[in-house]
This record gives sequence, C-alpha cells and structure tokens, in this order.
Amino acid sequence: MKISPFKPGFVVLPIVASLFPLAGVHGQDLSRPMVYSVPGMDQVDVRADVVYKREGRDEMKMDIYIPPGLAADARRPAVIFIHGGPLGKNPSPGAKDWGVYRSYGRLMAASGLVGIAFDHRYVSMSVKDLETSFADVEEAVRFARANAVAYHLDPERIALWVFSGGGPHLSIGLRGDATFIRCLVSYYAILDLSATAVRLGESPQELEKFSPAAWLNRPSEYLPPVLIGRAGLDSTDINRSVELFMSKLLTLNGDVNLLNHPLGRHGFDVYDDNEQTRDVIAATVAFLKSRLLRTGAFDSKRARAAGELQALFAVGKIEAAREFVRTALNTPGDKPIKDVLVSEPRLTSVGNSLRNSNPSAAVAAYEWAVELNPLSPSAHGGLAAGYEAAGRKDEAVAEAKKALDLLEKATGLGENWKRMIRDAATTLLERLKRP
Repeated sequence: MKISPFKPGFVVLPIVASLFPLAGVHGQDLSRPMVYSVPGMDQVDVRADVVYKREGRDEMKMDIYIPPGLAADARRPAVIFIHGGPLGKNPSPGAKDWGVYRSYGRLMAASGLVGIAFDHRYVSMSVKDLETSFADVEEAVRFARANAVAYHLDPERIALWVFSGGGPHLSIGLRGDATFIRCLVSYYAILDLSATAVRLGESPQELEKFSPAAWLNRPSEYLPPVLIGRAGLDSTDINRSVELFMSKLLTLNGDVNLLNHPLGRHGFDVYDDNEQTRDVIAATVAFLKSRLLRTGAFDSKRARAAGELQALFAVGKIEAAREFVRTALNTPGDKPIKDVLVSEPRLTSVGNSLRNSNPSAAVAAYEWAVELNPLSPSAHGGLAAGYEAAGRKDEAVAEAKKALDLLEKATGLGENWKRMIRDAATTLLERLKRP
C-alpha cells in the first residue's frame, strides 16, 4: 500500500488519514503540550531515553516520569501512554518527544503516579506492521514491570492509555490474562477494526486479534475498568467504533465510563483549550487514581455474572436462572449479588414484569419468591395473579386466600402496601367467583 508524505520524517497512510484527521496534518506543531496542568509538573524526576528493546539496528526508547522525593522503597502505580498512528517509518521526532506525551508524563508524576511515554514501530495498519507494533508495546509493558524497583513503580498496578490510531492496542488489556492491568483509558481512539478491514486490504479475521471490540466477544476471566474520552466532532468511523465498544462492555456489565466532549475535535486535549477539555482530563486523572489505588483488581467475573443473571430474568428463563445461581453464584463473595437479584421482592418484581407476556415464566418467578419467603403476603399475592394469568384458577384462589391470611399477621409493612395487597387479592377472589 502506497504511503504519502505530509512532512519530512512523518508519513501517514491515506486511508488512515481519513480516520484520524489530526494524525500527520501538514504543519502541525508537535511540541504543543496538552491543555491541562497541575502544580509540580516542572519538578518531577525524568528518566529520558531508556532503551527498552533492541532489534537489529533499532533501539526502542521510553521516557519515565517519577514523582519527586520518593523514598528508595516507594512504589507507585504506573500509567503507560500508547501513542497513535500509524506514523510510517522513522518518524522524527518520535512520539514520546511530542509535547503532548511529555506533558502527560509530567501530569502523572505530579499527580503521584509514574508516567511512561515510549516509541513503538507503527508503520501501517497492515497485519504485519500491527504485529510489530504490538510486540513493541508488549515489550514496553514487560520492561517497565521487570524494572519496577529502578523506576519506583508498582508492577501490579498498571494502566494503559491509548490515543487515536493507537486504539487497537487496548486489546492488550482485554485478553483476560493480565490482572496487573488495573484499568484502561481511550481518547478519540478507533476501537473496532471490522469496518475498516476492506479499506485496509486486510482480512477481517486476521484483524480481529487487534480489535478491542472483537475481544469483548470472547469469554474472559478478567475485564479491567475502562474510561473513554469521546470527541463529539470526531470522524464517524471512530465514534461508531466507540459506540459499538461501549455497547459490548455494557452487555458484559463492565466498569465502563464515558466522558463525552460534545464539541471536542480529534486531539481535543491538545487543540481545544477550554473548560470542557480540562474537566475531561481532570476526571480522567481522578479515574486513574481511583482504579489504580484500590485494594484489589475489579471483580469483572462477578459483575458479568450479575449481568448474565439479569439477562436471563429479562427473557423469562427462570429455570435457567436458578441453575445459573446454583453453579455460577455459589461462593461467599456472591452473597451481595444474590441478596439483591435473588430476593423475594426482586423475584416478585420479575414475575410482575412477565405476567402478561409469559405467564408460565411469571409463575416460576413467583414460586421462587415464595420459596425464599413463605410468609410474604406480597409473594403469595403475586403467585395468585400468576396462576390466574396461566389459567390455573383453583390455585389462584388458594394463593389469594393465603396472601390475605398472612397479611393479617404481617409486621413491618406500610399501610399503603398492605392496602394494595389486600385490594389485589380481594379483587382476584371476586373476579374468580363469577361464572
């Protein structure tokens, strides 16, 4: 695929230039910092041009930004910035020396975290070049963790932050095999490659392993929290990919956070110097500190289980839900989920939502509620209504009478709630007495 130069040492594939409007634009000032700052950014400890990988004549380098004045044994979470592109061969200056990444590194260190900006070989979005780029990024992460003592970083508390065409590298944190990656951040980044495969001249199947959205289709033991900075004025391709990625994460009940910049352009953190941009960056720093400093990694497996259980309830698969609870929510740590989702009030509510559309499923939900709390007039009243909807009149009458009987002995119920149960049960009995 032919490449077109925009300026000396900085080239961008034509197809990619349409995806990432500010990547490689002629005359852009690569020394510009991002538009947000905090006190102390000029006082951090910078370890520049650390070689993290050698391959032939190539030396891959990183700059490491460390909070000042740390004790020898101090360890801080690290944020690794993954630059966008593709940048073609031998870009000059390398991305780690751009103003945006230098300022982000200093922001992290001034905020009490270790910041790492580095160069990776991102020539094009061909499968071959993506493999090279991914190998560099993975080695940068490995090198940082292996040298944690020297750079005061905690190897078990790492965040990956991608930008623009660097979005595919978010996949590294979505494979489920790296719980040390505590969270992910994406700014105006492409998060799905399925729509671009044809234009790139690559097989969609080959590109899947580099596509963050595709990784969300696979079962995973671990899914880190994600924050997305969306630019409202970005390209349609990018924002569609963001919407697809977000929808998949929500389906998995993931810890996903959206910071939308409605009038922000691609590269808003450099080019849109306004309060909205600064608010987005400040909120991102707060997210990073929150997720990186938590005692343990996000329990994505349990969160996903809660989402799966709710999905079973929504489509009326009550027996499947009971089996799921038995097999997938059977540890002491699952109790908070079961206390909410598998409670008598919640199951009665599920029955109410299903009664008109799926009476048999509603009955199953009500019966489960009665099993959990045999003395609940609300559960028995719901079961009476479920039996009536299912055409089981004798059983409906028996349950309505049971609800009224329990209501006389019930404590802790408000008068309004009691009146609603009594009226519903009485009306049902009157209705079923008619020929």
